[in-house]
Amino acid sequence: IMGAGVGTTPILNWLLVGYGVPAAAFALSARLLETREQNDLPVRLSDALAVIFAGLLAFFQIRHLTNGGDVFHAGTGHVESGLLTLVSIFFSYALAKLHLGKANPVFDAASSVFGAASIAFAAFGLVIGANPYLTNDAIGGRTIFSSLMTAYLLPGLAALFVARHARNIRPTWFTRGAGILAVVLIFSYVTLEVRHAFQGERIGQWLETTDAESWAYSVAWLLLGLVFLGYGLLRGSLVARIASAALIVLAALKVTLFDLAGIGG
Repeated sequence: IMGAGVGTTPILNWLLVGYGVPAAAFALSARLLETREQNDLPVRLSDALAVIFAGLLAFFQIRHLTNGGDVFHAGTGHVESGLLTLVSIFFSYALAKLHLGKANPVFDAASSVFGAASIAFAAFGLVIGANPYLTNDAIGGRTIFSSLMTAYLLPGLAALFVARHARNIRPTWFTRGAGILAVVLIFSYVTLEVRHAFQGERIGQWLETTDAESWAYSVAWLLLGLVFLGYGLLRGSLVARIASAALIVLAALKVTLFDLAGIGG
């Protein structure tokens, strides 16, 4: 809609006009038609267009923010994939809350679509396509407070929030999926952050793994497993308890089969 010349200022650029204004206009028209008309079709159509334009606005603003104003930049980095996942999760939850208040089938369907989009962004972006372990992209910031926090930890915590607070407004498969997504993203953050601590800003898979780094993975996975266990017991989360068991077993097997493999005597 806007072409390439949208300006370089984050957020406050011409994308707000191209996508934000139509989103607000369709949302307003839906509310006005809702009070004046009995026909549901114009209302639902306006709601659908409002959601579509709002989603496109968020997508292009993230592209604009993470690529120096170039919304047509080739490729996607881990920060961009993380922000897309984060926004999709919150869109999904917000639309579920709107559906609860209005029993709106458009919001119900859109909530599921954004939930599926968050899983797609995480699976094909954060885990595979934009994973700095596979791409060797530079990681910004210091250990713990790095770009990995934005890309993996924040979306993971958001998915955990949705899994906890959407139990009464979304189906079981939805909340279970959010819980699994949270576990995968938080586990990825911890694992990649350990490698970042030892390797620096480049953590490509071909870089040598030292014995200290290998032991650090075992400790980090064990501690994370204990954290998931505590959360699962406190909140009654089956997904967290299963993840805890898997991580503790994984850490035990790694210590036994790899870390201690060269120990003699």
